[in-house]
Amino acid sequence: MPGTHQCICQMRGLENNVPDDGTMRKSNKADLAKRLEEQCDELPVLPQVSLVSSQPAAYLIDGMAMIPSLNDNHFKIFNDLGKLVLKRLVWIMDNKDMEPPVNVVTLVFDRYDKEHSIKSSERHRRGTTEGLLYQIKGSRDVPNFRRVLKSSANKASLAAFLSEYICENGQG
Repeated sequence: MPGTHQCICQMRGLENNVPDDGTMRKSNKADLAKRLEEQCDELPVLPQVSLVSSQPAAYLIDGMAMIPSLNDNHFKIFNDLGKLVLKRLVWIMDNKDMEPPVNVVTLVFDRYDKEHSIKSSERHRRGTTEGLLYQIKGSRDVPNFRRVLKSSANKASLAAFLSEYICENGQG
């Protein structure tokens, strides 16, 4: 594309961001970006894109960011939670005030099955990988919701449950 250039960066000087114990650790993204830019000969210039309201758009939702924002007074059992999440997705699709109009809503979740990742190392460092394990099934009561979200295994089960719930109940 005219006006764009490929940025080829070398990772010199970034090894200082690795902790002494060899674990992976997330870093300050602004510092990382600055160091990467220092290694580039040219920075890419992205083309300007204007949203044309006649073209439908996609809406991407971070599931684990959305779930804690839900009022836990609105669900007693996990099926109620599934219904609430589905209702929110449908509302986004049907909202006539969205500009441009939305024709695809995608709910995404973090992965909790990768043992050696920056995210899993960070969860372990914070002590959020352990906790009580709950059976997440539609007819079961939702216990203290904040406690459920402290365990990576519970989050993975909840993501699987909500995905299945939406697929089974989102038709029609």
